[in-house]
Amino acid sequence: MKWFKVGFVLLGLMIGSVANANDTFAPPVKLTPKLEKHFLQVEGKIVNNNRRMLSNVNRVKAGETAFFDKEMMNSLRYLSKEVEKVEKGNYDKVLLDTIRATGKGLIRNAEVLQVWLNHHSNKYNFTQQQYDEIKAKIENMGGYGVYIHNTAIDTWIKYYPND
Repeated sequence: MKWFKVGFVLLGLMIGSVANANDTFAPPVKLTPKLEKHFLQVEGKIVNNNRRMLSNVNRVKAGETAFFDKEMMNSLRYLSKEVEKVEKGNYDKVLLDTIRATGKGLIRNAEVLQVWLNHHSNKYNFTQQQYDEIKAKIENMGGYGVYIHNTAIDTWIKYYPND
């Protein structure tokens, strides 16, 4: 339970720092072939990270793992680090689109977890405090997804208006 609380505090701090950022990410860096290759690698890592998060959500639904276990917290931490880099302008069109889709995926995962929590909270005998803590984490996850999804769209409109 101690690590659960520590992870939640860290997630809250990460989300709080991201939520205070501007409405759009910084202008994209000038692309070089080396940077483009790097962005493709980062995109692949983010996609794999997103798959792990979805897998974690499915394991929660199947009752195989707890909400926001160590693996989920690691995935969210990794994602927040990559989003911070994108906020500083380290992206291209493909990576920006991946971040947008990631935000949408976080929103969807949060919705799935919220429905599951509402239907199965009695089955797992959550106390009201446990239920409220889990619900707050789910809402934070969804809010973070909304933030990066909308910011990626705004950034796309601002820096790639003709695409």
